[in-house]
Amino acid sequence: SVVMAGAMLATTVAPVLAADLQKKEYSAAELGILKKDLRELLESKKFHSTDKLAGESVYYITKGLTGKKCKTVEELKLEDLKAGDKLYVWSEGFRVDEKGNYFSTTKTEDSIVGKYTSADLYDVKTGEVEGTKLYNQIKDECWQVQADGKYNEAAKYLVQNKHTYLVPEKTAVIEMANNRQIVLTEGSEILDFSKPVDKDGYEVKFNENDLIDPSTKKARKYSDLSDELKNKVDSIVGFKSKTVKGEEGKDITNERIEEITITTGGNNVLVSDLYDGLMLTEKGHDLLSEIKYYDKVSGNTDKVTVNKVEKITGTDNYQFTIEFKTVNALSEKTLIVTGTNKDDAERLQKWLKERNAKVDILAGSNRYATAVKIAKEQVFGANKLGNSNLESNIVLVNGDSLVDGLSAAPLAAKLGIHDQNTNMAAPVLLTESDKLPKETKAYLKELLDNKTINNLNTTIHLVGGTSVLSKSLERELKGLGFDVERYGGANREETSLKVAEKINSDNVFVVGGNGEADAMSIAAVAANSKTPIVVAKNGGISEDAIEDLKGANVTVVGGEQLISKADFESIKSEAKSINRVAGANRQATNALVIEKYYAGTFGDTQNVIVAKDGQHNKNELIDALAAANMASEKKAPVVLATNKLSKAQINALELNAKNANALYQVGHGVSRDVVKTIAQRLGLAN
Repeated sequence: SVVMAGAMLATTVAPVLAADLQKKEYSAAELGILKKDLRELLESKKFHSTDKLAGESVYYITKGLTGKKCKTVEELKLEDLKAGDKLYVWSEGFRVDEKGNYFSTTKTEDSIVGKYTSADLYDVKTGEVEGTKLYNQIKDECWQVQADGKYNEAAKYLVQNKHTYLVPEKTAVIEMANNRQIVLTEGSEILDFSKPVDKDGYEVKFNENDLIDPSTKKARKYSDLSDELKNKVDSIVGFKSKTVKGEEGKDITNERIEEITITTGGNNVLVSDLYDGLMLTEKGHDLLSEIKYYDKVSGNTDKVTVNKVEKITGTDNYQFTIEFKTVNALSEKTLIVTGTNKDDAERLQKWLKERNAKVDILAGSNRYATAVKIAKEQVFGANKLGNSNLESNIVLVNGDSLVDGLSAAPLAAKLGIHDQNTNMAAPVLLTESDKLPKETKAYLKELLDNKTINNLNTTIHLVGGTSVLSKSLERELKGLGFDVERYGGANREETSLKVAEKINSDNVFVVGGNGEADAMSIAAVAANSKTPIVVAKNGGISEDAIEDLKGANVTVVGGEQLISKADFESIKSEAKSINRVAGANRQATNALVIEKYYAGTFGDTQNVIVAKDGQHNKNELIDALAAANMASEKKAPVVLATNKLSKAQINALELNAKNANALYQVGHGVSRDVVKTIAQRLGLAN
């Protein structure tokens, strides 16, 4: 039998993944990890030594869809990548045989044509080899130059005359120059001396003149060969069987299998991470706040430069840079902002340069974080509170018990933050009933970091009784170093009356015990005018509350289902004056508040705030409560809407919202369509 026979290759082809393109992301700060992953990928699979792409990776990578074909990580120059750039991983197209080797073409279809007979190998009569089919084949294919002037490299080198002989057992043994033997007997498949193979049956290929000196047409000495050629020669164990070729192997189509996007990281950021085509994102707001903070610490705007938008040469991307200079403990850095839409990039650049986003968002990961964002926007940075020259106050309400905090906004405005140059409403923060949530506590600690231990002049004002704001919470606050005051009664009405007593105004707003949405509509107005909000008990306002309203100018906010006609008349009998602002529902009431208190270009307002209306969950109104004092500072009406605006609200906006400077969404969950509609009414959408 033949010691070596031509190996038949499997026909499995690499799965086509283009239809299921894998998408991955690496941040611009993770280019080292990307480099490692790509190198491992390129090294993971290589074409077999007999393939036309021998030794090359089955994968290659391009920058963009039409970029240079890169087979090494070094060619990619990953250090030049910016946020928004894309890399594509391609397969050359390959099949895997049964031994796990990779080939760039489909299997060649072959058919065997014949086998050696005894007479082909050995002349029985004469005992000679000369004249036999095998002898003539070796002479023609291995020892002589072919008719086309070329010669068989491997055969001429390996199968030399002195190494070929016959033995009496009717067996031919071909001894090759690399000391291997091919044993042929009757029935052995006819060999093709143009195709030497290794032990696995793969063809070992040589370039012209690798093994033969072209000037002498003689084999080169083994000792003169390179190590690579020696290894090739040593690997040969025989030759393929001679066959008639059927269909030639065909190149397998390349496939795009992976898309890698470079995302924000390090000093790189995408326009789409900061601006979504309508408004700033959370990241965008945080960046704007950081720029403003640099301005405040330095006392001017020359420490942060927002450069103009430029097109990146050779790409469809646009880019601008933001240069931060060193300010006290604030570090120098440069931020690179990249995007594919020129208009979006230019609008974002303008907002950041002017320090004024036309459509902004104040939202954190939860209600507590959102309230902190609002507080920082309102008082412009944690360093505002805690300044040793300020008389600082903070109002704290239960984030899960909205009704007890309904009177908080005007209280915060009354208490305020004061020094010779400052007079603003105190921020309203949210807490859990028995402990500070991590977001609120972190902010309070920021305030403490700006104060000395002997000069702690910030007071925390709790709105609510011990059932909603526990004694343990009070002890925690005192343990941090704050003074604590409480305004709390046995129920929501008593709590609101204690707050009203502190505010001490001749004007009063009254809302029903379940009128949280109405209270949020009027809260910014109440804060601006420092008018208390009295919250009636469920089931009707008490006689004690009516007595406390004696001589006041009362505005009832909400319909008769919340403050009944009888209660209205009872209040009227004691009040100096009384009127009612009420629509058919919370959004209609919200529209009436806008029309009454922000009439005609919203009075002198320059801003508008939109927050969830609590239609499905009244506790969602907590964002509007936290924003009420910021709304007061910015003279902004609060529009309550979650999924859509009512006709009454749209009407109020159309008639009154003419000169607004900015729109703020407070908290997550407000429909984009709502924000877009308001922005369009204010002329801020473009």
